Amino acid sequence: MGAILVDLMFCATNLLEYKSPLFTVVRVYLVLVAITGISLLFRSRKAISLFIAVGSSFLIMGSMIAMLLSWILTGPYIARFDPMIYMQTGMALELICFTLGLSYKTSLIEKEKISTQDQLISQLEENRKLQEELTIKLESRVKEQTNKLLQQQKEIEKDKEQQLTLEFQKKLTEMELQLLKSQLNPHFYFNTLNNLYGLSMISPVKAPDAILKLSDIMEYVIYDCKSEKVPLTKELKFISSYIDLEKLRYDKEETIQLKIDVNSEGYEISPLLLIQFIENAFKHGMEEAKAGSFLNIEIYLADGWLYYTSENSINNKEYNKGGVGLENVRKRLEMLYEGRHSLDINQTDSTYHVKLAIQL
Repeated sequence: MGAILVDLMFCATNLLEYKSPLFTVVRVYLVLVAITGISLLFRSRKAISLFIAVGSSFLIMGSMIAMLLSWILTGPYIARFDPMIYMQTGMALELICFTLGLSYKTSLIEKEKISTQDQLISQLEENRKLQEELTIKLESRVKEQTNKLLQQQKEIEKDKEQQLTLEFQKKLTEMELQLLKSQLNPHFYFNTLNNLYGLSMISPVKAPDAILKLSDIMEYVIYDCKSEKVPLTKELKFISSYIDLEKLRYDKEETIQLKIDVNSEGYEISPLLLIQFIENAFKHGMEEAKAGSFLNIEIYLADGWLYYTSENSINNKEYNKGGVGLENVRKRLEMLYEGRHSLDINQTDSTYHVKLAIQL
């Protein structure tokens, strides 16, 4: 392109006599520049650059041969020494190299395209695997959380069920206690009224005092015993009144002793819990053999435990160690003092022993 421009410039300025030497200088300069560029292409050692460098080398070689022949020979030229043949040959070889370079570049682009597609497909596959792993982890996490929620729900339902069961058992216990009390009170009243009837027949003078004692007893049973527990002082006073009432029916020949050694302030007890043992002692012991019979009762408190012991005479080998009254007491002890009481009943041919300990 540079040589063409110089040639046009010389023709326009009518400097034809200087055309040949100056044109030669320009061509030499262009050849040197081309050789420098070719060497740089070879040094890059890239395939496409090598194709361009080789093609350019063929063109430069053809041009140099054509230039040398134009300097040495004058026309007309023999066909094999015609400079145009070498110029054309160099150009043809350059076109072949360029074509091969373009083909190679095209193949590289295609390979890169295929490689890019493979990488994209591989990346998509990896993304799919990652998505599957995340989905599996998410499902596992959701399942785990669902199981936890279900477990918590089961535990809540279990707690509610246990709470309802405890409330039901508490209500049932309260109903059983009320039933036991209802069974005990009429039985006590019946025995006491029988005692008063017998007393009025035997010793009418003692009846008013006995009625006052009965009034105190009934006040305690009717009003105070409505509570699940009563002060221990009231329970012991009730027992003392009951014993005093019973003593009115017996002569001096019978021995009835009650010993209470209790500082009962601050303690409570289930009402009418001890009276059943005392009633049984009078009914099945003292009544069976009045003359010379005895009843010894001792009640004391130690380290928060209430101890009751009684011993009475009996003259009946068929004396029942159980009965409805004692069975009721056993049930009440199991419900109210489970694991916090002990009851021991022993019977011989002539005596009946009761030992009871309750942790208040």
